[in-house]
Amino acid sequence: AVVDKVTGELLGYDTNGDGKVDTTEDGASWTTTSNVWDKLVSPDYSAQGYGSPSVGEVAKETVTPDSKSTEVNVYYEHETTVVTPEQPGTPGSPIDPNQPDGPKWPEGTDKSSLSKTITRTVNYVDKNTGKVLKQEVQTVTYTRTAVVDKVTGELLGYDTNGDGKVDTTEGDASWTTTSNVWDKLVSPDYSAQGYGSPSVGEVDKVTVTPDTDSSEVNVYYEQKPKDENDNSNNDKPESDKSTGQKNVDNNTKSTHVEKKLPATGESILASLVWGALGLLAIATSILLVKKRKGKED
Repeated sequence: AVVDKVTGELLGYDTNGDGKVDTTEDGASWTTTSNVWDKLVSPDYSAQGYGSPSVGEVAKETVTPDSKSTEVNVYYEHETTVVTPEQPGTPGSPIDPNQPDGPKWPEGTDKSSLSKTITRTVNYVDKNTGKVLKQEVQTVTYTRTAVVDKVTGELLGYDTNGDGKVDTTEGDASWTTTSNVWDKLVSPDYSAQGYGSPSVGEVDKVTVTPDTDSSEVNVYYEQKPKDENDNSNNDKPESDKSTGQKNVDNNTKSTHVEKKLPATGESILASLVWGALGLLAIATSILLVKKRKGKED
């Protein structure tokens, strides 16, 4: 601006720096070293957990003296990441290993928080010795997928349908499984090993929820009494039961062995016969003597 020193009147404007009036037009009096707002490319904040900017770039603009000051907001949304039992987080560690000072994995993102296996162990046990004859282990595994804010490190909720978005914020409603039952188990037969019937004929089928506790079931077997186990004599012929000897094959000739008297070499049978004949002779003689005596009297 050029001003009269005496009157103080605004005479006009100097536009070239020589101290003289070049124009009296207010609109033509303005000068600048640059009359543009240059184009601005929106920065990438993905390393900090942000998504793409709402505006990729703010356009270059020519600015006139009549232009108004403006404000442009470019928005970035928080990115999220899903955490699974197969790829869990480590609470307290950086979500992005390349950003050690960045957001950290929150509690509830470790494997044990995202997976639980509920077990039923069925033991088939010798009741007398405690020996486990057989063991069956049945499992039901529940898993869940957590959704975490990559900017704040906040656990936002859980994805239950695999779309990567929060479907529920309720922990109890977040569990999924491919099978939620322990199947029925029929107790095995160990009668061939000398055992009686099992204490439980079958272990029931059970529907397992995420709140079900692991359990153990013992099915007991008692040994049969020995006389029930050993039926070997019942299957033998009468002739073999007393001696316990096996039957002789029909094609094998049996040999009858007679015991001999040590002195005479006669068989026991012959000795018995001769003894009987001797006694008979003596009795006959006594009878004859008595008859004669009776006649004489």
